[in-house]
Amino acid sequence: MREKKACTHCGQDWVKEYKRADTGQVFHMCPECESVWLDKNCIDDATELYLSEFMGSGDSVRDWESITLIE
Repeated sequence: MREKKACTHCGQDWVKEYKRADTGQVFHMCPECESVWLDKNCIDDATELYLSEFMGSGDSVRDWESITLIE
């Protein structure tokens, strides 16, 4: 079982592990505010970026269709 960690940015949801469909890159994200962290050991405000910046598409719907939740 994975340890749950609350989002340090919004505090509204758990940070979850995802994978990009295009590159296979694994990352961590809060599904509530879309804050992204590349290193699960560095989940804090200083390392955040947003899903739209991380994916680079500028299309929120496409971004969500291009990632998979790892359970």
